[in-house]
Order: sequence, then C-alpha cells, then structure tokens
Amino acid sequence: METTQRQVPQAAWAGQLNLSGKMMGAELIVPLETKQLLADACTMTGLSDYGDEHFKEGLQVLVKSLNEEAQLNLTGRLLVSQEIRRVLQSRLRVIEFEKQHPEVHDEVIETPIFIIGMGRTGSTILHEYLAHDPHNRAPLVWEMRLPCPIDPSLSVEDDIALRRAISDAESGIQYEIDRSLITKHEQRADLPEECSQLMAYEFTSGHFFSRCNIPSYAAWNATTNVKPALEMHKRILKVLQFQSGKQQRWVLKYGGHMPYIPTLLETYPDARLIHTHRYPVEVVKSFVSLMASTRLARSDSFDPEAASEMLNGGMSRIVEKIIGDRESDAIPASQIADLHFKDLMEHGVAALEKTYQALGLSLSEEAKVSIEKYRSERPRSKHGAHEYAYAEAVDLDKERQRYAKYVEYYGITPSK
Repeated sequence: METTQRQVPQAAWAGQLNLSGKMMGAELIVPLETKQLLADACTMTGLSDYGDEHFKEGLQVLVKSLNEEAQLNLTGRLLVSQEIRRVLQSRLRVIEFEKQHPEVHDEVIETPIFIIGMGRTGSTILHEYLAHDPHNRAPLVWEMRLPCPIDPSLSVEDDIALRRAISDAESGIQYEIDRSLITKHEQRADLPEECSQLMAYEFTSGHFFSRCNIPSYAAWNATTNVKPALEMHKRILKVLQFQSGKQQRWVLKYGGHMPYIPTLLETYPDARLIHTHRYPVEVVKSFVSLMASTRLARSDSFDPEAASEMLNGGMSRIVEKIIGDRESDAIPASQIADLHFKDLMEHGVAALEKTYQALGLSLSEEAKVSIEKYRSERPRSKHGAHEYAYAEAVDLDKERQRYAKYVEYYGITPSK
C-alpha cells in the first residue's frame, strides 16, 4: 500500500534523487546481488576468509527480499547497499583479527547485563545511564559497525578517528534525509548501540526489517537458528575487549533478544537481564512513527497499518512467551529484573539501584554520581519533541486488548 500523504519530512535533494532514480532505474544504478556483494567486500579489504559460511543463507534471503518486496528507491538502495557492504567488510576483518591474535579467544565475557523490552520503553536511555557506571562497558556505535582497524597505514588513534567519522557519516546521511529522525532515535558514534548491529554479522537481525518492508526475510529470521548469530555476537565482544586491554562488565541492549532468551542464556550463562516496561499504547504509536522515518528513508511506500500489525501481532506473543519462560524457570528469577519506564523517568538513580539489587549487583557511589551528572546533562527531548507520525494508524482499543495479559501481569500503568 503506497501512502497518499507523507507524514515525515524529506529533504528536497533526497526527493529529487529518488525521482531521478525512477527515471533511470534505481535497481540498475545500485544493483543488489549476493555474489557481487561478497566479491566486492573481498576486493575492498584484500581479505577472502569469511569463516563459517552459515551467514550466507541469511544474506541470500535478505537480498532476495530486498529486491522483490522492499520497493527501494535510489536513496534506499544506496543506504542498504552501504550497510550490507560494511557488515561484510567488518566480518572479514573480524575473522582476520582472530587469526592474527588467536589469544582473543581466551577473553572472558563475565556477567554481562542485557537490557530487553519492547522498543520505546526507555531501553536506550537506560543503556546510556548504565554505560556511565565505571564498572560497566557498553559497545559504542562505531565499535559495533567497525570493530577492527580498517587502514593499516594509520596509527591506532587515527584509525579509530576514521572509523568514528565513517560511522557518524552513515547516521548523518539518514538525519539529512529526514531531520525528524533525530527526535525519535539519536545514533552517534560515541553512544551505546543495540545488539542488532552485532547480530547482523550473521544476517540474523531485526536491523534490516525495521528499516525495510521485507516480510519474507522477517519470517525467515523468526524461525532460523539464532545460536550462530549469538556466538558471533560473543566473538566480537571478545575482539573489542581484547583491544581495550581490560575486562569490564558489558551492558548490552536489544529487544530482538526477547523471543529466544533461554538460548541467549546458553551463550551467556551468567548474564543478567533487565526487562523494561511501558504502557503499550504509548509504545506502539512511538514505534510506528520511528518505523515510518527509517522505512521512508529507503522507500516511497509505507503501509502504517501493516507495520503496526507486524510489530504488535508478533510482540504481544513474545511478551507472553517471556511470562511463560519466567514461570517455568526457563528464565531464572535471580537473573532477571523488571524496570518500568515511569519509575526510571521519575526516580532515576534510585530506580537503577533497586534494579541492581534485584540482580544481586551493587551500584557504587561513584556510579550514582556519574549517572546523575549524565542525566542532568542529557534531558529528554533535547533535540525537540517527538511528533508521532501515522499515530492514527494504530487501533488503540485493539492494542489494549492484545496486550491485556502483559499489562496485568506486570502491573503496567500509563505514564501520564
């Protein structure tokens, strides 16, 4: 379904570029072909070993879905091509780094904290707060996208500066296309980033279908074995930890982990989980608005009703599955704590201290001061208020019914 009226802004140059792409054939200007993408990454890096080739199945499904379903415009093809090429090049470099430094496999990822929860439940700001606990370490945007050096002719410092600049350029292009996006989700090289970036190295990630309408890939992703992606996730954390030269407690975030938490705990047996909660009616309007911005940066077509149904139909089942996993002790009670959006916003550090205690952890006085300072310097809506585009596409009564069990189980109340 093609939208009849765009509710998110678009830069004039992007609209003009996409109009030209229609005339010239965007798919001819920026073709997406699996073999060529793989070969080009080898050419650009001078490397050829991708390691275990399990990832190629996901890549093939993704590329087919992008070509047949996503209705990508020229801007979209440029963005998607860049993302896939960057992931492939980084994967090659990770494999090569492990060969050059076999001792990286001896790194231990100890007691990581995973923030899970529906999107727009305060998980991003929580991630940033916890990253300011000196005992914690959150992977940053540039580290996840480009975890290994890319130019051997540069010093370590200059190579990192280049990787940061490239990462900011990738985000900046999207903000130039739609300037409202930064009010919905800020991505900056030096901010913590979610695990969808690490799961993307196996092409088993919600990163792709949150940005493009690719239902075939989304269906495949929901049923594929996630274990290889989690193993790669852990390998990259080891690479980052090895390069830093010190061991800290990792703090990670990704709502996409929710369907398979027992498998996550097989990979990280001593992990701690923080499940963030917010009244679903507030969440779904915000998330559809965010999806509109990310998808309309890549396509001239967006169906808000279908996007809302995809999000909420699946998510309502997932949060109920977590309830079942907790009650059956597939998720041990000692390894998971709940944090409500209202409590985090109203009580700040006190809410965090309570959450730490529930996980058998302690929040030091140094951490409290550091987090409180960051909270005061980074207020909500610092880039302007988030205007909910396509909010009318969400059937609020339907969503209240759909999430009724979830709301009752956790005692969730509206924020306002």
